[in-house]
Amino acid sequence: MSVAAITSLLFTGLVWAQPAAASSCGSAWSAKWPAGGNGSSATPYLIDSQASLAAISDCSGSYFALEMNITLTGEWTPIFGGTASPGGTAYLDGRGWSISGLSVTGSHERAGLFGQLNGGYIRNLTLVSPSVTSSNATGWTGAFAGDGQIEYTNVHVSGGSITGAAYVGGIVGNLGGGSITGSSSSAAIVSSGSGPVNVGGLA
Repeated sequence: MSVAAITSLLFTGLVWAQPAAASSCGSAWSAKWPAGGNGSSATPYLIDSQASLAAISDCSGSYFALEMNITLTGEWTPIFGGTASPGGTAYLDGRGWSISGLSVTGSHERAGLFGQLNGGYIRNLTLVSPSVTSSNATGWTGAFAGDGQIEYTNVHVSGGSITGAAYVGGIVGNLGGGSITGSSSSAAIVSSGSGPVNVGGLA
């Protein structure tokens, strides 16, 4: 361990504990999230536009929070990839705001607001009338994420439709780990597959 690294640690008893650090996410982070924040749990990057929401894909492992309701326009590319993606980690607090206008089509292997989430959480967020469709015969399709191992708390899907050919859920296509608590979905769940399909109201 370098001297610089050691000096950045706090010594408490017999355990070295590194303090939580802000994530820089590259030198252009201030342009990606002009509303402020530094990506730490105490000061998350603030999302106030479609562009700053999409920029989560550039910053795996950081903390984010909505500043207002967001209306998406055009075709949405799932954050952390929709096809053959290694995924990413995100901690997203909607703070009671909503995202509307989510539209995903095509043959994404992992279709939703996010493609694949390998860790983190989504909380206090509503998706209004999302339209998520994937024709991938073995893929995962959900409103918030196609596939993921995170905690969903107080998240809701109001109306809309989720259409998939293999794994389809109102909140996430496949919950590989984590939990769903205090959440709901009223989206129409549609199976388009000709073979065995795993369908759930939430996951």
